[in-house]
Amino acid sequence: MPWMGIVPQANRRMVLTRWTGSLLLALLMGTSAAWIARADSQSFKDSVGPGQTRALTVTTDAAGPINYTLTWSSTAALRSAIYPPGSETPDATSSAPSPQPVSDLSSQIGTFTIRVAMPDGDPAGTTDFTLAVNYPTLTTTAAIANEVRDDTTRPPNQWIFQSADSPAPMFEVRGGNRAFVDYSLDGGRTFATIPATYVINRGSYDLVTALLPPQENNTAVAYRTRAVAPDGSESRRNRNAIYVVSDLPTAVADIENNPPFYKGEGMATPSPAAWRDQSVYMVMTDRFSNGDPTNDRLAFANFNLSDGRAIHGGDWVGLTSKLDYLQQLGITTIWITPVLQNWEAYHGYAAVNFLMPARQQGTLQELRDFVDAAHSRGMYVILDVTCNHQADLIYNTDGRYNFQYPQGHPTDFIYFTRNSGKPLPYPLEFRDLSVFHPYGALDRFDDQGANPSHAELGELSGLDDFRTESANVRALLIKITKWWIANTDVDGFRVDAVKHVELGFWQAFSSAIKTYAGSIGKDNFFLTGEFFDGNDQRLGRYTGTRGGGAFALDSLVYFPMYFTIQEVFKGNGATSRLDARYANNHYYYSPALLLTFLDNHDVSRFLYNGGANGTAKLRVALAFIHTSLGIPTLYYGTEQGFSGRREGDRNREDMFENPNWDGNRDHPGDNFNTDHPLFQYIKRLNEIRSQNIALRRGAQTQRWNNAQGAGLYIYTRREGDQEVMVVLNTSNSNQTANPRVTTSVIPPRTILQDQLSSRTMTAYDDGGGVTRVNVSVGPYGVQIFVP
Repeated sequence: MPWMGIVPQANRRMVLTRWTGSLLLALLMGTSAAWIARADSQSFKDSVGPGQTRALTVTTDAAGPINYTLTWSSTAALRSAIYPPGSETPDATSSAPSPQPVSDLSSQIGTFTIRVAMPDGDPAGTTDFTLAVNYPTLTTTAAIANEVRDDTTRPPNQWIFQSADSPAPMFEVRGGNRAFVDYSLDGGRTFATIPATYVINRGSYDLVTALLPPQENNTAVAYRTRAVAPDGSESRRNRNAIYVVSDLPTAVADIENNPPFYKGEGMATPSPAAWRDQSVYMVMTDRFSNGDPTNDRLAFANFNLSDGRAIHGGDWVGLTSKLDYLQQLGITTIWITPVLQNWEAYHGYAAVNFLMPARQQGTLQELRDFVDAAHSRGMYVILDVTCNHQADLIYNTDGRYNFQYPQGHPTDFIYFTRNSGKPLPYPLEFRDLSVFHPYGALDRFDDQGANPSHAELGELSGLDDFRTESANVRALLIKITKWWIANTDVDGFRVDAVKHVELGFWQAFSSAIKTYAGSIGKDNFFLTGEFFDGNDQRLGRYTGTRGGGAFALDSLVYFPMYFTIQEVFKGNGATSRLDARYANNHYYYSPALLLTFLDNHDVSRFLYNGGANGTAKLRVALAFIHTSLGIPTLYYGTEQGFSGRREGDRNREDMFENPNWDGNRDHPGDNFNTDHPLFQYIKRLNEIRSQNIALRRGAQTQRWNNAQGAGLYIYTRREGDQEVMVVLNTSNSNQTANPRVTTSVIPPRTILQDQLSSRTMTAYDDGGGVTRVNVSVGPYGVQIFVP
């Protein structure tokens, strides 16, 4: 094909097309110009200059004649040729205008290329031309391929860039002759546009790219791709992709084993003297307070206020703005859901980057500001962390596994594994598949310690399970967790899915974390965890040294007591069941450090299906967790009467106004009402607890129960020379009793005052040397007597 000799090598570009019907068309310009071909019906108009070439592809899946006619108005010596599928040998050529078909290739099916060229040095200069093509069927609708991925010159492909970078998103189109990237710095509210340029043909798809400008650190860029068809119709992605500009580390190798505290040596906030003094408030960050609406769409997960499983917009700026509210409620410690960048999850438990905060919830600095603001009020912060798994980014079959999915499968987002549908994780060390178990979904939840253990080796809800028995994986996770302490000044961790990680990991983890935290001034760093089970013996093994060997966790979220609370306070069960539960306290390292709760993000609200007496029962149960052994832990919204069920994530309601989701229908509007009766009641319970050391640190003695059903449950808490009596009536009828008290602390004739009313009672000697009090309490009554 001697005529191609006049075309510079730099201008020999591949075609731009993919068929979406019987036949598709696209026109490509040379490297020196933008991709701006115009289409008029079945004719394509463009211009060509000396030494340049233009190419049109024609793809058909049906037999029929494919003919073209080239016309131009100048004296230029344009040349054209048509190339059959897979051939670099032209089928026909013409060097002059012709109204007759130049070629008839009716016997072949596939992709043909028509090239138009002007010899180098042609005196006619740039010349307009028209290329008319006849074919069996024309489909002119542009369609964008389901792939968007970033700069392939920096393997593996990235979704994190540094502030010095100019990211170049790549995407594939078919059928369009112009493509663009629209990018937004305000979460998709306004967009700027950059034209895309052609890179290479992938057979049936054409890869194009757009170089986006550098952005400042902590910027999340939302962008979308679109193409314009020859007939002017437009196709675009309905969903924005994102990439993040961050100068944070992207590899564990880039951080120190014992990282320096970000404020400087000696500047870390000391731990509380006694965690059992705390009153904890558990927050689902995304659903609490939206302090910065501009970051709502800066995530992989979808922002949709009408979808209970999508992002709703709560963030750390919002949390900071509500510290007055929480402090007025009497909260001293705030437990927030995981802060890591997640993959398609609003809740935080499906991390895709373990060294980056979730951008839709704020920046690292905004997280620090929240922690600092809490500390300035004498409050503490517990972060929820995951050591068992990352997001579902891997698939496995027949013992073989690879990042999902095989290369060549179409994607839907900004993905690393080309055509994968999912991003590769950060840190970079988590791209080594040996970091994960290859066993697939677990099917047994309670075989901890077995060899093999399904609960410990399998995937929970399809989430990629870390090979935590590996020394390398342990070192990675411990180093990452230290980094978060050093960079946020948090005071403790609630670790997720304790039962799905072997005890040896938690022992190694606890030792390393406590040693490091102590080295920067946090000598009582708190480690509690979630073990979703009602068996005290199983849970107890993971606290202190109860499992044998080194020290594990300080505490656990007290699920066994949760189940008993449901039976007794909500289900009218015998109050003696509480004593039966306490009989298992010896299994735990420190029962006083267990987190007692009524409900949380994994279970339905206490008020769900509560019935006519639901709120009255709730008040009794609230009094129990705020006065009994353990650390009271309130799930956000309880103080506003939230009543959602677990199904459909309706137990994760919005505190802020959101009329779009039916999960909020029982509590429309803003839900930070400090005059709500439940808010005022919990506030008072916290005041009573903070004013009476016996309710925080005292030994607990059971004084009265009912073995037959609902009724009285009475206990005392004693610390030093103070003893407080708590009287709870779980029934709908009046109840009386004459429980004993400790004579040495409450001698006869001592007057005790109910802290919730003006009622008093006087201790007396029953004639046998035992000091007692006479108790009378109404239906679902609560009394807290202090001498």
